[in-house]
Amino acid sequence: RISEAMSKFITDGRRTNLRLDESGDSEFAMISSSFNTMTDDIDSYLQNINELTGAQERQKAELDIASKIQKGFLAPGNLSCKDFEIFATMTPAKNVGGDLYDYVLLDADRILLSISDVSGKGISASMYMAVTLVLMRQFAKMGCSPGEILKRTNDTISEHNPNLLFATAFVGIYDPHTGILTYSNGGHNPPYLLRRKPQLLSGAKNLLLGQKKKKKKKKKKKK
Repeated sequence: RISEAMSKFITDGRRTNLRLDESGDSEFAMISSSFNTMTDDIDSYLQNINELTGAQERQKAELDIASKIQKGFLAPGNLSCKDFEIFATMTPAKNVGGDLYDYVLLDADRILLSISDVSGKGISASMYMAVTLVLMRQFAKMGCSPGEILKRTNDTISEHNPNLLFATAFVGIYDPHTGILTYSNGGHNPPYLLRRKPQLLSGAKNLLLGQKKKKKKKKKKKK
């Protein structure tokens, strides 16, 4: 009976309905007890694997949807105009990430350019990224300068940031008629101007987006 039960379990890959008699203190009783325990443990393990697989499939489906939503927020990969060309691409390390790029034609004389990176990965980072991107677009369309865009975006998201996420961002507004790029850097890596000798765009790094400015303590006057 022990041999038959083991053979069925091995060949079928599933628990057998046969419960072996564990009574007595013989060697067969000990083997039967071990076999019953083994089948119980393996059955429980297989059930957990099936549940985990189902949860992973649901999570994968949610991440795929979030990834499509994230890509929908991003500007098209390229733009060709009379005086300039823009090309951009993003390949996240996971399905959903916190990196973003953006460009928006504000009017005939202004083009918004931005590159940003949100701390962390996954859905929470992508949501933070989407909010940051929308805020920067709106403030740019209101006529704000790059510095004002970063300041207003930071003031908005820092008030509602329970997870203490942050983002770095480089924002520029380009005038194709004058060839002037006005920019501001919120803690992001500075970009290079590609010439025969690449030139690092200078400028101090400002506060990260999502962080409140520390209030300066007033010094008490000594009497």
